[in-house]
Amino acid sequence: MTTTYTSLSYAAFTKRFTLVQNPQDERGGYSGALFGIGGDDIDFVRQQNPANVWTLTYDVDTDSNLVMSGYLTINRSQHLITVEPVPEDEMIGFRPPW
Repeated sequence: MTTTYTSLSYAAFTKRFTLVQNPQDERGGYSGALFGIGGDDIDFVRQQNPANVWTLTYDVDTDSNLVMSGYLTINRSQHLITVEPVPEDEMIGFRPPW
């Protein structure tokens, strides 16, 4: 199976995907949708379908943040979870507005 990479604008991402709010930190970053990489947050993230998990990473080539679909462990700082899964033959990335 071939995986295709799709780069979305933030606006296109929000039209296609719905963010899950962090039930443990509803007032946290990114309107309560960010999940940390430790403690209860990472336990919750690991319980999710990997197709619904996104990873906030740092792109050293562009010196900026990048959100990639999937549960990644390199250069990660936080995670997002969406209601809609990413198709298994696709990887999606977008630049967050922060």
